[in-house]
Amino acid sequence: MDIKLALMLKKAQTKVWNGYATHKYLRCSKAAKPQHKRMFDSLCESSVMTNRKTTFTQTDCKAQILVLITQNPLRFVVHNWIDVHNHPLIDPFNRDLSKISRKLPFATQQFIHRMSINRIGTVKSHRCLVSFKGGHHNVMVLKTTLKTSAGS
Repeated sequence: MDIKLALMLKKAQTKVWNGYATHKYLRCSKAAKPQHKRMFDSLCESSVMTNRKTTFTQTDCKAQILVLITQNPLRFVVHNWIDVHNHPLIDPFNRDLSKISRKLPFATQQFIHRMSINRIGTVKSHRCLVSFKGGHHNVMVLKTTLKTSAGS
């Protein structure tokens, strides 16, 4: 059974020698240590702080890839690979809600454009797309994503 999961990577560090990159580190996007919540005094009005509501969490994940780069000939060699995560990865059926999947497929962009030519708004075009494809689980596009793409 082949299970495909999404891995969100970020370029963490690059070591340079004589103007050429020699090492590249690719780390998990949740690699940073979690930040502690700031405390404030409820009696002092000047210390009122509001925390931003975010769904992104950092878990100090140790998963990373170290790639060595040689110049003559140009080669990329995987030197170190740690693939053990301390958090669950994104399943394919939930991938449409991630940051990596915010770009609409070309067919959906064409559909939105053709609906806008006929003076049909984004919410109604989303409803048509849902009815054409047979349900929300087949569309993989949110209404808000359609609204932002129609504006740009």
